[in-house]
Amino acid sequence: MMTTPLKTLLVAGLLLTGMSRLPAGELTVSIEPAERVASIGVVRRFGEDGQLLRPVDPKATFAAPYRDAKSESAPATFRDLPAGTYDVIVFLKDGTRLEGFHMPVFDELDETGPEAFSQPSSEEVQTEIRRLIKAGRYYENQVTPLFIRGNDEHARVLVQLVRDEPTSLDAEFGAPVASVRYELWQFTNRFGTWSRDRKSKILHRVLEAKAQLHKRRWLWTNTLGGIRLTADRLVQRVTFQIPERWTDLPGLQPE
Repeated sequence: MMTTPLKTLLVAGLLLTGMSRLPAGELTVSIEPAERVASIGVVRRFGEDGQLLRPVDPKATFAAPYRDAKSESAPATFRDLPAGTYDVIVFLKDGTRLEGFHMPVFDELDETGPEAFSQPSSEEVQTEIRRLIKAGRYYENQVTPLFIRGNDEHARVLVQLVRDEPTSLDAEFGAPVASVRYELWQFTNRFGTWSRDRKSKILHRVLEAKAQLHKRRWLWTNTLGGIRLTADRLVQRVTFQIPERWTDLPGLQPE
């Protein structure tokens, strides 16, 4: 009889093999108004098993994130993309960074489908998750949940973590420094009590001069994330309207 770990490896292998044999896909991204766009890029962060396809770059910068493909025209069409799930990263001419995200699989044995995280959690669940996050102790002095999605049993959260208080790195850097991280956290309701799982996924970590970080605008939207290229949908198109008010999108705002 095949053991559970062996079954898991076999299934994961079949998924990856199947996805890799699919024809290349095509994704067109339209950002309106187009004249405000400096560049558009797409990134496939996770494999079908939810594992990061590449480690987080400790030397990453705000203005030059990793992208599988990028274009300086708008709209932009990306061809020959491997099948998978993509997020879009847009830079505007004023320096604003707009980024899409999605909630991947956290555990290959988890039977909770992605549809469970396609919508915001109920107000009651969101209130409890925010309370738990606020009560936590962190290295960062600003920890902000940007999106809370899920159902009454599971919730996944896109979290922004900022540290702009003095650290030992200030002397090494030669000026006050600050860092920002974006992570995905999972919370589970166990017999009526919510708690954070140990699992988390780091999307970005950027360290730079505090004065510079305080000028950044890095905003997030699910509209630009979770775009799947599959066997039956190898051609996709996504359209995004730049909001009139930056406060309509959560994320890092200039001080």
